[in-house]
Amino acid sequence: MQDAGIRPDAVVVVESQFWIERAFIGLRNSGIPVFADMTSFPGAVAVTGGPVCFFCTEYTKASFLDRFIDLETSVPLIPPLGSVGLTALYLALRITQDSLPVFFTGLDFSWGKAFTHSKGAPASREILYGAGRLEPAAMPSQLGVPGVFITDGKTGNPVFTNPALSDYARLLSVAFSNSNRIFDIRREGLQLEVPAITEEEAEK
Repeated sequence: MQDAGIRPDAVVVVESQFWIERAFIGLRNSGIPVFADMTSFPGAVAVTGGPVCFFCTEYTKASFLDRFIDLETSVPLIPPLGSVGLTALYLALRITQDSLPVFFTGLDFSWGKAFTHSKGAPASREILYGAGRLEPAAMPSQLGVPGVFITDGKTGNPVFTNPALSDYARLLSVAFSNSNRIFDIRREGLQLEVPAITEEEAEK
């Protein structure tokens, strides 16, 4: 987002491993608010220097989670959704008024011939960092990669995906298909079972 000139109103963190800090390059002391799972990597939670709102994901049955829940803290408990994007959608529904729509884009769960991630994302930065005169920056061919398969995207064009991403797409459809506030404004990606509208319709 930073590379595209977009300043987020808030960011969501659910990753507990240290490498997630790379996603915050350029955002140190930016003051951007953070919604963070209790198991998030501390460095990522603190890097923006903005206010932090914690939540707890009941991602497994464990005695330490039961003890935490029994403390009746003010930390909200949310269902396990597996993906930071799905978690962000859930939080958006939870913190907004019931009369407000929630639009989403970027959750493609697939990719075309270009990079798998957006400009400025850690995966894209790694490709650029490793580029040189003899090895220009380019996305490696996905043909033949175990688990990767080609399917039709929401526009009918073929896209690459894999079992993990396609499962996240199905989970999104199951988790939010009954909501009358979630709207898909993506231009591409896997087909989802939630209402899809154009950006022009969303602006109205």
